[in-house]
Amino acid sequence: MENKQKSKKKRWITALAIAAGLIAAVAVFLVVRSIVNSGKAAKDTSKMEEIMNGAGSLDRPGLYVDGTALKTKDGTEVVMRGVNHPHSWYKNFDDTAFKAIAEIGSNAIRIVCACGIRWDKDSAETLKALI
Repeated sequence: MENKQKSKKKRWITALAIAAGLIAAVAVFLVVRSIVNSGKAAKDTSKMEEIMNGAGSLDRPGLYVDGTALKTKDGTEVVMRGVNHPHSWYKNFDDTAFKAIAEIGSNAIRIVCACGIRWDKDSAETLKALI
């Protein structure tokens, strides 16, 4: 029985690590998308890809950390202001929630996703659609 509990604990730890990685990726994408949409960068997807890929420069990526600050390639400090959205538990309310979150001035959303252990697994397609 003890091995079964350890195995379950390992699965949870792995699932949490994967979820944390996905959340970080989504947060970075949302910040970049917010910057692009706010007029600080061109509003086309090719410009967004340039920002994310460092706009052709290897010395600084599109977003980088300077001490305790997150900055864009041109040195503008990015302050993420957002909330959690429990997508996995309330999948039918995504559109309503995202509109309300935007209305309060958020520029980032931490989307809670599921790995399939306790709630239905979120697919890559689902995450792409959310972003």
